[in-house]
Amino acid sequence: MGEALEELTGSAPETRIDELAHHWLSATQVADMAKAIRYARQAGDRAQENLAFEEAAAHYERALSVLAPHDRAGEELRCDLLLALGDVQRRAGSANYRDTVAKAVAAARALGDGERLARAALASSRPGGINSNANVVDEELHALYEEASAALGEYRGAAGDAPRARALIAAGHAEAEQLGMAREIVRFERLRERVA
Repeated sequence: MGEALEELTGSAPETRIDELAHHWLSATQVADMAKAIRYARQAGDRAQENLAFEEAAAHYERALSVLAPHDRAGEELRCDLLLALGDVQRRAGSANYRDTVAKAVAAARALGDGERLARAALASSRPGGINSNANVVDEELHALYEEASAALGEYRGAAGDAPRARALIAAGHAEAEQLGMAREIVRFERLRERVA
């Protein structure tokens, strides 16, 4: 069924991406796992663009359920799917996003990937910044920001990709400003000076 639907859509699979994802993932034995995951991810991305966060979460969860990473690229894909899932869960108001983001943090650490760790740290942000309430600092989140900040510096040094590092820092700074996270704003400003 998935192949017939692919033929029908031709060069514009996005027109029926939800159906493609459904058919490729619901096969008893997924004939082409990579294709099934790709369609599920695209369907999740499209649902997210349409602000259908619960639907996007369902697509990302299905992709993760069939993903069996065997190499670095597979582990990177798993981390990216976890980041996407955590983001839509947070936007949908699901408390599960914290567990999902914690898995993304662990995956990024295992990969030694500064960029993904920084994205996971940003995904861990919440109103109030590192304060779990008005009087208590969330030390674990604070430590994660510090680790991500250092990892971004290492990422820039190792990869020599200053424009990408600056873009990540700008995104972090904007997120910190939006959430009123004064300490993190200062940290991102310092990091921006180091990378400049």
